[in-house]
This record gives sequence, structure tokens and C-alpha cells, in this order.
Amino acid sequence: MYWEHENYMKTDNEEKPLWSFAREAFYAQPPAQAEDWARVSEAVIAEHERRELEKSKNDLKQLIHEFVNESDPNAECKAAFAAGKRIQFKGRYNTYGWSCCYNAPVWFDDCEYRVHPDDVEKPGTLGRSVNGYTLADGQEWHRTDWTQDMLPDGYRPRLVDERISKDSRLDFECCSVDPGSGWGEYIFNGDIPDHLLFFRTTRPLPTSSDPFADAKRWFVEGRLQHSLRGVWEDWNAPDSPPTWKQWSVEKFRERPEPKWVPLGPDDVPPATVLRGAGETSDAGWCMIVSCSLTGIRLWHANDASPREIKWQHLFDSGAEINRSIPNLGKWVADAWVPCRRRRYEA
Repeated sequence: MYWEHENYMKTDNEEKPLWSFAREAFYAQPPAQAEDWARVSEAVIAEHERRELEKSKNDLKQLIHEFVNESDPNAECKAAFAAGKRIQFKGRYNTYGWSCCYNAPVWFDDCEYRVHPDDVEKPGTLGRSVNGYTLADGQEWHRTDWTQDMLPDGYRPRLVDERISKDSRLDFECCSVDPGSGWGEYIFNGDIPDHLLFFRTTRPLPTSSDPFADAKRWFVEGRLQHSLRGVWEDWNAPDSPPTWKQWSVEKFRERPEPKWVPLGPDDVPPATVLRGAGETSDAGWCMIVSCSLTGIRLWHANDASPREIKWQHLFDSGAEINRSIPNLGKWVADAWVPCRRRRYEA
């Protein structure tokens, strides 16, 4: 019988057990004949079938609810709106950004919807140790508003001012702060503000908290050279203090130690005077008549015609020149310098 296997059965709504329906049907009109017992059984069967029908309806409602949520791209936003959160929308071809729905959203098919960023549940604050990476003194994560799923095992956030070069960019992944965006390769493309992206990597933590520490010291000491990133490298001293920004198009190096090389035509202006190595009196000097790519020409009182001396010979012999007349407009007797110039290797 139905009431045998459902004796004392209760539902979430605290429905009566089925045997109680048999009891009520019996006492309402006690059966006088055997066929009257069918009325008692019918009362139990009717209640059982009613419950089964109600259960089927609830199951169908659940299936419809799941189907709607799976097929409706706005299901999450609709639930958020029902919970009192603000909704923003923009047309698929709208370039002006997101707008707030001040009334109930219409949920157009050609519009995108999202929960207002200020109404999105905020993630927790990141600590100084993440997946085995521990910050040193002076180091900080470039942002701390991470969720646990954003940093799987082996990953850490980028540091503040941690330089991402063209060589190391493949070791970094980035993700937009926009809801629903995924992780992808970082495209090195100029100055992108930190508040628009999350950066993570598996690279070890750098030992220095300031990636520009050496470059800043070289700048103070007057030994810094910079060059714009590109195919050609043109190293020179910066005219003004660099910005020291992570996304700068500059790269830096310490100025190489100079190398002494022979003079050239550009180093010998007209009216330059030459004297041999070891000469200490004015009697040993002579005026340079001209110069060329290969050397200089002198006219000495004892020479019948000008003679040429190679640049390399002047360098090797220790000869000296005095450029005070062309440079200062007057003669300076102690302005003698060796016939050589500094050259910085690239």
C-alpha cells in the first residue's frame, strides 16, 4: 500500500503522512461493505498523485531556470539588478564607453551589459608573500587587489617599476580590469597605466627594488648615456633628467671608458700651433699650414716647401698642439695639449 512505504513521510512543507488521509477518509464515513474500502484507497492515491505532480512541476521549473541562465548572456547582470546593483550598458559599436541604466534595463540584443565596477565585490588585499615569493624591503606589488584564482601556483604579481623589456615581455601575462577579460600575452606598446591592467609572471623576484638605481647613480656622476629603443642605437648624454618610468622608450647604460685616438681634421682649426715632444720653449713651435684626412702640413723656417706629418705619427711621437688663438682669440702659453682625443666606444 502507498502508506506502507511512505509512513511518517514528511516534506519541506511539513505535509501530513499519507496514512493520515486514509484515517480521515475512514472516520468521515466508515465503510459498511467491502467495496467501500475503495474510497479510502482512492483518497490516499489522490494525495500521492497530487504530490508527485507538484514535485514534477518544481523539477520542470528548475530545468527552465537552468536553461534560461545558460542561454541568456545577461543572466548574471539580471540577477545583480534584482539584487539592487547598478547596471551599465554600451552598444556593440559604441566608442564612447559605458553608460548607466537609470531605469530597468531593456536588455537589447545589440548591447553589452555589465555590473557597475563600484558594485562588484572587491577582492581581498594581497600580502607580502605570494606562492613562495616574498617581497624584500622597499619592494611592492604593482597592485594588491587580486583574487585567489588570478595567481595560481608559481605566479606572482609584477613589482612597482619592475621593467618589462622586449626581451622579457614573453615572461609576463596581462589581464584587463574589465569583467570577463582573460589572460594573454603582453603587447609592448608604449605607456599603459597600471590601473588598467593586472600583470603576473613566473620570473624570480629582482634583487634590487629600484630597476633604475644604477642609471640614477650614473646620471648624478655624469656618466649616464641613453638611447631611444629602435633599430639604431645612438648613445649620448641626456639633456635633462630622465623620467625613470617603467614604460619609457629610453634605455640606459654607463658611459664607456674613453679611448685615446689620433686627431683628425675636425680637431685642428686654422691658426693652431704645433710643437714637438719635449719642447719647452717657444722656439720649437711652428704654424700648421693646412690639414687633410691623412695628416697636417707644416711650414718651418728651414723647409723649402711644406711637409706632411701623418695623424698617427703625431699621436705616437707625443707632439703637442696649442689651440688658444682660434679658440680664445689670444695666445695662451700654457695651453699645450697632446695630439690626441677621447673617443667613447659604442
